[in-house]
Amino acid sequence: MKIDRVHIDGFGDHGATSLPAFETPVTILYGPNEAGKSTLLAFIRMVLFGFPLRGAADHFPPTAGGSHGGRIDLVTDRHERFTVERHRGKKGGPVTITAADGAPAPGAALSGLVGHAPASTFKSVFAFDLDDLRQLESEEENGINSRIYSAGTGAARLPQALKQLKDRADDIFAPRGSKQPVAKLLAELQEVETKLREAQSQSREYGDAVSRSAELVDEVAALDTQVDEARARVEELRRRQRSWDEWVALLDVEARLDEIPERTGFPDDPIVRLDELESRRRDADELVAAARDKLTRAREHERLVALDVNLHDRDAVPRGRRGLSCYISGSGGSGGSGGRSGRG
Repeated sequence: MKIDRVHIDGFGDHGATSLPAFETPVTILYGPNEAGKSTLLAFIRMVLFGFPLRGAADHFPPTAGGSHGGRIDLVTDRHERFTVERHRGKKGGPVTITAADGAPAPGAALSGLVGHAPASTFKSVFAFDLDDLRQLESEEENGINSRIYSAGTGAARLPQALKQLKDRADDIFAPRGSKQPVAKLLAELQEVETKLREAQSQSREYGDAVSRSAELVDEVAALDTQVDEARARVEELRRRQRSWDEWVALLDVEARLDEIPERTGFPDDPIVRLDELESRRRDADELVAAARDKLTRAREHERLVALDVNLHDRDAVPRGRRGLSCYISGSGGSGGSGGRSGRG
């Protein structure tokens, strides 16, 4: 058990007083005479063990006001928190014990909280003042040890208890024994320590392997990154290789363009004008082809036509020649009529 906080409602010269938390295992209260140290110790003893059955009203009456009593916060070894509250009343004053969650605890639980120690033991061992200390110093050393030991174990006769403990200790352990339980345990402990050292050695190797594994994982990740970069570089070079011919042709075209002298007065719409000229050229080509075809047919017709003229008629020959000339030259429309008239 450990006292954590103290709140006094009214006790002697203390009224509505709260002390800060007792954070250390041992708490020493110091101050000048009549500062209230003994009053505070008496308050703790009375809250934990009750007010005197006789003259309780006159025992540290609340001169500073407040209800005669107060409360103490306790913490067990299992870190459980309880609040013990007591005020003056019948049979030492009614006590209320409350857990940390506000649930009430039976009054009998207080004995377990104080380690089943009586008020005299608590006063002599756990909460004593200078007068109590002087009384302890006046006793023999064995008497002091016996009281402290008895307070912790409940053994009233310390020498007999010590002898029993020594006999029991000899049965458990002997400095050069081998059959006592402790000797057997020591042998087993040595074996366990040997195995433990081997395990520690293996654990170091395992730790090194884990560290190396982590390093290898990082190296693999770095190599994966380098592989991805290399693949991207290879793909880029392949694209450049595939476009190398086009690139060379483009450079050749650009060089040839640089050799072409700059023209001034170039039309605003060259593409449109070029399309028109090409269309007109195609029309002219078609006319030329048609004319050539017509000329070929005319020459064929000239070869086959037999002039039905009277060769004795000297005047008919010139007329026939003129008519043939008119027929050949008039291949469009009028030439046909000229040919027919020349033949007649």
